[in-house]
Amino acid sequence: MTQIEKMKEQLPPIARECAELHGKLDIFYVNKIMKFDIELNELDWLNKKFIDSGSFSKVFKSEWKREQIPVALKVGICFIY
Repeated sequence: MTQIEKMKEQLPPIARECAELHGKLDIFYVNKIMKFDIELNELDWLNKKFIDSGSFSKVFKSEWKREQIPVALKVGICFIY
């Protein structure tokens, strides 16, 4: 088996592992590092109104309590257990 043939066999599992690690790093960033412009407790979660949904999230109309302005809340749907 030539060196190129060996590399062709090794590449798919390595690419798959890299994609999995990238996904885990994204989740770590969102949960531990990312800073938000608005704190979650500054939003009116009780009086939200459903607008629409997609494959990965739902969108609600609500209000930023501190500024008393309307906002759209995009809430992710988690399929990871």
